[in-house]
Amino acid sequence: MKKLSLILALTMILSLFAVFTISAEEVTVSVWDGVIPEADTAYAFGGGDGTEDNPYLLSSAADLAMLNAIAATGETFEGYYFFLTVDITMNEGYENSANWGTTPPANNWTGIAPFYGNGLKLTSGFRGHINGGGHVIRGLYSKIDDEGHAYAAGLFGVLYGSVKNLGFENCYVEHNTTAGIGAGILATAVGHKNLNSAEIENCYAVNSTVKSWRWAGLICGVAQQADVVNCYTQGEVYVGRTDNEADGGGIVGYLGMGGGMATIEDSYTLATINEAGITGPITGLADAVSTVANCYYDSTITTINKTWVHNDAKSFYEIIDLSKDDMTVSNMDLDTEVWEDSDNGPILTVFKNPMSEPPVTEAPPATEPPATQPVVTEPVITEPTVTEPTDTEPVTTEPTVTEPAATEPAVSEPAAEPASAPIGLIIGIVAAVVVVVVIVIVIASKKKAK
Repeated sequence: MKKLSLILALTMILSLFAVFTISAEEVTVSVWDGVIPEADTAYAFGGGDGTEDNPYLLSSAADLAMLNAIAATGETFEGYYFFLTVDITMNEGYENSANWGTTPPANNWTGIAPFYGNGLKLTSGFRGHINGGGHVIRGLYSKIDDEGHAYAAGLFGVLYGSVKNLGFENCYVEHNTTAGIGAGILATAVGHKNLNSAEIENCYAVNSTVKSWRWAGLICGVAQQADVVNCYTQGEVYVGRTDNEADGGGIVGYLGMGGGMATIEDSYTLATINEAGITGPITGLADAVSTVANCYYDSTITTINKTWVHNDAKSFYEIIDLSKDDMTVSNMDLDTEVWEDSDNGPILTVFKNPMSEPPVTEAPPATEPPATQPVVTEPVITEPTVTEPTDTEPVTTEPTVTEPAATEPAVSEPAAEPASAPIGLIIGIVAAVVVVVVIVIVIASKKKAK
């Protein structure tokens, strides 16, 4: 009996192990060592070939650092795709990131594809596409001291491509608060008016700080031609300039710069902003034909609302003051397939289960081709023609019979074999069966003993 009890216990443990194998997968975290390596244009990253169906894998902080190094050579990565498979810690001790303004951490990051100078150039910028896979970058510290226009503070300097499904926590970005123009956690500048719109989708930045003399935003400093959709922020925005040329926002500092068509939609902020000339909850300056739609803030948290809207076109600028306690997916008319409620406001569902590999694009289901029925042609019978006799014998024409033409019915290919069950599920089923068998044996043994 003791042996049977031991077997039963071990089997139950195995069963539980199998269940946890199926339902939980620990997220891998990679820590950056602070080194930007020498650029290697033949670098293979963590795998993939850079296509949309088989993107380059960013499987470590070293892969991200190499991406930065190669971009610094002038490579724009136009048409290339990347997928982040791990969380990345840029600096350990990031819980103290709010103090990094006076006590900076060890590793300082210069944004990918930086540009130094007034205006955005078509020859600069990262044009690739990054899917964060629901992963998070923590402890990013990016500080530059350049005066004037310098697009280099943030994960990216200039972004002309797209980033989606990427989170930022406990980050600190600063660009010279007495003379610097432009800073953002994800990027300093996004989009160019002579290109297709850059895209930022399903991203967030929380417990983070961004500071600049002008153009400060927790997602990006300036968005010229870009769509920012399904994003949220919480942290601190500081604008060093105090006159009417100061601009900063909880999500984007300056929207639609230089005549670009930029949009912020289905987003919200719980950021604090200092008193400055042109600052607002979502953006400080909405220029040209930019649009803000279905965006929210809590005026008891974001107390500054001095947004300047170009030509006073406020019909294109929809921000709604809503208490944090009332911020729910339904109250904010957000997409329930993208958002869900939490104690701290709506969150993005993609971050609940980070992906360790790119999602497989499923082929459309095969459809049975319609069976082609055989086409039968009725025989055509020609009646004999009889000519009245004269001096000659009557001429008789034999009937002409046309054989029916049959078309073979189309045969569809057999359906593909169903995918095999995951190994964890198989183990779980086997373990469950063993448990049942052991229980039966135990019961039988007890009856026999009686």
